[in-house]
Amino acid sequence: MGVTEHEKFIPKPQGGIIPPTNPTLEQLLEQITHGYLSDDYLQLLASRLSRINAKSKEKQRNDFTNIAGITMYDLAVSIFGALETDTLPPFNNVNEPNTERKASVALLANNPEARKQLLILNAGFVKILIPSEDEVIYTGFSKEEAASTTQAFEEYVKAHRDEIEALRIIYNNQNKPITYSMLSDLKEKLLAVDRRFNMLRLWNSYSIVNVEKVSQLRTETEREALTNLIQLVRYAFQIIPELKSLSSFAAKRFELWCGQNQRPLTEQQKEVVKQIVEYIVANGTYTNNELRDENITLFAQMVRSFGSPEVVDEVLGSLSWVILRVA
Repeated sequence: MGVTEHEKFIPKPQGGIIPPTNPTLEQLLEQITHGYLSDDYLQLLASRLSRINAKSKEKQRNDFTNIAGITMYDLAVSIFGALETDTLPPFNNVNEPNTERKASVALLANNPEARKQLLILNAGFVKILIPSEDEVIYTGFSKEEAASTTQAFEEYVKAHRDEIEALRIIYNNQNKPITYSMLSDLKEKLLAVDRRFNMLRLWNSYSIVNVEKVSQLRTETEREALTNLIQLVRYAFQIIPELKSLSSFAAKRFELWCGQNQRPLTEQQKEVVKQIVEYIVANGTYTNNELRDENITLFAQMVRSFGSPEVVDEVLGSLSWVILRVA
């Protein structure tokens, strides 16, 4: 047994208790905190920790470690190790001492801030269903709940539009780049305040409240685009009348940019710039340094195609402005 994600999980009743089937992370943490420490639940917790650790960035992992006093990886390995070596006494029910089992999860069970941080991180990775015509919206997810979510989001962005850089730039419709780091910072702040402020949940909520004004996110690329935050904030500020992903405009705006370019582009240049467009739509504005760090091969292709890093920087700036602008 290693530190891997287990896709399917069916809990087994133990000691007369029937735990939730396929629990959410929140349900899992609640059950464990209340002493339900079956092998299945411990294994599921270790798997979830491993998955979240793998998908987190270094800063996010460090934040969790500072709060919990242990890394997600080490905690997962510790739990897996205890299960693998069969050193834990059998679990019968929550009324028994279960001392060894409680010790294996104590750093989470006794630390509400660590559990909260884990939920915040997980909220950024969970794919929330975006319904198409033949798909079902969340079971029990009402229009009232959707309206409550969008109202809370709008109140937050309006209250913090001067202090959060991405919000300030979007609200003032400034001709300034909205970078990946700005959007990542905004995403983290939103999730820290309210886990309902997940991008996909917000988009879904708006589609329930204003179905005629919201275009569904059809592809995985559309659903995962960080620039959806730009559109959500613009819609919340009533800067745009309809909520559509920037990827839906990308092809036309790319052609517009090509037409505005002072010199004709070669086919090679167009092909490499199309890749840059995909990066911008997914993550926001790119600078030379960010592109070099993100994809050195693509950066080298840009330099070869356009002649110098300085020209590449100009291309990135003008292209970002056209792709990310309001209209």
